[in-house]
Amino acid sequence: FGPNARFQGALVQTQIPIDFKAAQHRNAALLTEVAQNQYQQQQELQAFSKTRAQLYAQYTEMSTTYQTLSIPLQSELKQLQADAALQYESGEISLVDFIQLQDHKLALEKELLQWQHELKLLYIQYNWYTNENNQ
Repeated sequence: FGPNARFQGALVQTQIPIDFKAAQHRNAALLTEVAQNQYQQQQELQAFSKTRAQLYAQYTEMSTTYQTLSIPLQSELKQLQADAALQYESGEISLVDFIQLQDHKLALEKELLQWQHELKLLYIQYNWYTNENNQ
């Protein structure tokens, strides 16, 4: 170099964070939080699956019981109605007895409808849990 083209100085620039340890701790805390969220999500999925399995077991058990009981009960209700009408018309039973038999028939029909309602509620809950888990 000649006398005119010499280095007059140099500029060195560095960035050293003052809070380097704090940044490391924040990163570690964020990683821990992500891991906790993943574990929590896994636990919720397991609880979801368990609830769905329980609902399915309840539904199949109740459905089987309903199927076993409803067919004989419906035939019994028809027979009860026919017998009560014949007995009343022939004079074997009084109007009060006929009304009591009708009341008994209505109570059995109500029980049957309650079983159907419970089955439908279980079916709706099971479908909700199945659809929520698939999304």
